[in-house]
Amino acid sequence: MATDVAARGIDIENISLVVNYDVPLEKESYVHRTGRTGRAGRSGKAITFVTPFENRFIGEIEEYIGFEIPQVDLPNDAIVAARKQAFDEKMEEAPVVKKDKSAALSKDIMKIYFNGGKKKKLRAVDFVGTIAKLEGISADDIGIITIEDNVSFVEILNGKGAQVVKAMQTVTVKGKKLKVSKARR
Repeated sequence: MATDVAARGIDIENISLVVNYDVPLEKESYVHRTGRTGRAGRSGKAITFVTPFENRFIGEIEEYIGFEIPQVDLPNDAIVAARKQAFDEKMEEAPVVKKDKSAALSKDIMKIYFNGGKKKKLRAVDFVGTIAKLEGISADDIGIITIEDNVSFVEILNGKGAQVVKAMQTVTVKGKKLKVSKARR
């Protein structure tokens, strides 16, 4: 389930509805799934579809969370028929597409590749110290640094990536001359 992934430390803002198509086997998973809604003072709903077999797990979850989960019966055919027109009209509405806030930020970011990493005993502080000393660059222009065994990647912000790549052709990192280029990934 997607919310099981989201419950593992990824914070996704403004989730107003979680639908459990089955009852989680672990009580903690139910709390994590439904806890994705109503964050930071907002409200949210959680709907869980329960089969007769799964009913016994609901009692355990209620005991764990300290309150009773309201139960609602499925709507009968008459209710479904009465609300069908409103549903069909809603389905015809074009969705409102929100602007991607990160797109504007990402366009000024360049990921830079360095051919040295943990095996050359390089650390994030080595890259920050070296890059922040370059003319016209500060620590505020440095984003995420990823150091792998043999390579490192540094995100340069504010449209200064090309400037850093050019300057790093003649500069060492922790006394080591590294190949530097715009990252392919």
